[in-house]
Amino acid sequence: MTMRLSNYIFFVLLLVTSFQSVGQDRDDSFIVHLDKPFYVTGEQVLYKLFLPEFYQDLDVAVEVKISKADDKQMISQYFHRTEGKSYLSGFYQIPLDLNSANYVLSFSVASSASDYGEVVSSISFPIVYDLEALENLGSLKVADFQGTENKLNISITPTQQKSGGAQSFDVVVEDAFGRPVTAELSVSVADRDLLFRNGQEIVPAAISSGSKILKPNDKISVYGKCVNANGEGVKIPILGAYSNQSESFNFTKTNTQGNFLLELSDFRGENTFQFVRHIDYESDVSYKLYSDISPNNSTVSIPGETISNYVESSRKLKKINQYFDTKAQLEDAPVVMPELKQETTSSRYNFKEYKTFKNLGNFFKELITPLEFKTDKEGKYTASMTNPGSQRNEDFYLKGSPLFVIDGLVTKDADFVARVPFNAVESVELFYEPGQLDRMYKVMGISGAVRVKTNLPEMELKPEEQDDIISLSGLRDNIGATSFGNSANKKSSLPDFRPQLYWNPELVTDRAGKTSFSFKSSDDRSNYIITIVAKSELSEVGYTTYSIPIE
Repeated sequence: MTMRLSNYIFFVLLLVTSFQSVGQDRDDSFIVHLDKPFYVTGEQVLYKLFLPEFYQDLDVAVEVKISKADDKQMISQYFHRTEGKSYLSGFYQIPLDLNSANYVLSFSVASSASDYGEVVSSISFPIVYDLEALENLGSLKVADFQGTENKLNISITPTQQKSGGAQSFDVVVEDAFGRPVTAELSVSVADRDLLFRNGQEIVPAAISSGSKILKPNDKISVYGKCVNANGEGVKIPILGAYSNQSESFNFTKTNTQGNFLLELSDFRGENTFQFVRHIDYESDVSYKLYSDISPNNSTVSIPGETISNYVESSRKLKKINQYFDTKAQLEDAPVVMPELKQETTSSRYNFKEYKTFKNLGNFFKELITPLEFKTDKEGKYTASMTNPGSQRNEDFYLKGSPLFVIDGLVTKDADFVARVPFNAVESVELFYEPGQLDRMYKVMGISGAVRVKTNLPEMELKPEEQDDIISLSGLRDNIGATSFGNSANKKSSLPDFRPQLYWNPELVTDRAGKTSFSFKSSDDRSNYIITIVAKSELSEVGYTTYSIPIE
């Protein structure tokens, strides 16, 4: 009996040790690969993010930010969904007027286990404004993967090389012992002048590990802080964020330091969110979203004058493409706005049917409606609502000031709404039935709700409320292989000068470690570089470059 018990204890300890070992050996590394290390305005930054092994089969919402490296000013942000894949891929369209500087592409993930988010990967790259002469460009920081331990052997063999035509290559990936491995690859082909450093090609990729996010969130999440006029954190038990796109609230709360994590329903395109407190504990508060974009990769400095020749070539290339209209651009998937569930209006007033009043407040002072405006001794308007359908007196009067939604903006300032000129108002809808208010506005609608539509070109609230509005970009689709400039409607007789020939973030080797790819070369006569970054099933990382002359 004693022997059996000791064997059983040993078996349990062995299992526990095994599980701990698996947890400790878990792959938490992220690798980001860019299609090239350097960009000029008007181009597109293409990227692939290799995800850790434990992200497989998870649908994680990843926030992407592009920010200036020096002052951390955020230039753009949006989200990707991993959709159970082991990578995500996308592009950022560089505006034509972006200033020359070093920039950072960063990826953030929120935790579903606690209220925080983390930058899990980032990479540095320069962008140069090439539409005017460059002066005092200074040093540019370029990410370079070389120096990272290369655990995979990647061989590239040409199978077809036709000048100005099809280019085909076989790829074999093996481990350090020469054994074939199944691996995921990202492949870019670009002009050698884009991959420079004393004659040695740069591999524009970065690796990071040590993420504390053990349970990544599947919801679109942003994290920030609420502070008062003194910069101190404000604790708010109920904080709502009203979405103009879906006409609904998302709710969160802040901790004692004022920090919050806001989870949002999926959306695409641009969406504005307005922070609204259930109770105004302090009158002067502001909301700031965190944008920690510290680059987590090794970089090499490139003198500004080193790229001057390429910038001049880029400027000429843009003129040629503009003349022949041959520039190929990736495009975001069309935004499909969500179909809103229409609630039956409790009461609706079409203002074209009424005579002219001074303002909205005077209109509702003179008519007997569930919405009532009054003025105090100082001439300031206050508002209240009743529920005509209530059978009980205690439910007839809705306590507090109603919630106003005017042209998609939320306010509790009855005096502001009352003073909107009467001839600027198209319609007013009143909502006072409790069940309806709960479906539409939750706790924010317990005092009733008023929806106002005006004909004003742009509605702006008072500054203290207008500052509570933030704009966010939603989900974007992952992209696949891209052959630049080879659009179907392009005439073959037009010249084709492309500094980039090919980008593919989706290649996977078979069990024999083999795969292949092909692309069409341009009309330019130059040396091009194939760059491959790979990650095996065992999370081994490798990279290589291969030079191909186009004559």
